[in-house]
Amino acid sequence: MPKTKYKAHLLGKSVVCSFSLQDIRTVASLAKEKGIKTIIDNTWATPLFQKPLAMGVDLEMHSVAKYIGGHSDLVGGVLIGKQKDIDEIFHHEYGSNGSLVAPKKPEKVFRCVWKGINLMDYK
Repeated sequence: MPKTKYKAHLLGKSVVCSFSLQDIRTVASLAKEKGIKTIIDNTWATPLFQKPLAMGVDLEMHSVAKYIGGHSDLVGGVLIGKQKDIDEIFHHEYGSNGSLVAPKKPEKVFRCVWKGINLMDYK
């Protein structure tokens, strides 16, 4: 299979303005054939309703401010994937973008995430 110049394909949200669904498995499969990593923003669907990594997507991201934090009093993001992919991103991006949380923030993050996850079934 010929290589492509693209390194990654960002899938949109599960439901876009037209309320149509993407065939995530097919997109992930086609991308893998071409050596392209797939990334999806799974904030809207949450891991309760959609599990993109099980469908072949390489990286899954979430906004912590929406459903995981649950009360818009937390800003952050989560990136989930295979350890090899996360390590590569860390190696190339940490130095320029950082990844540190202010000293008093971890307790707030834990409180918000705990509350958000416990209430997610009701949202």
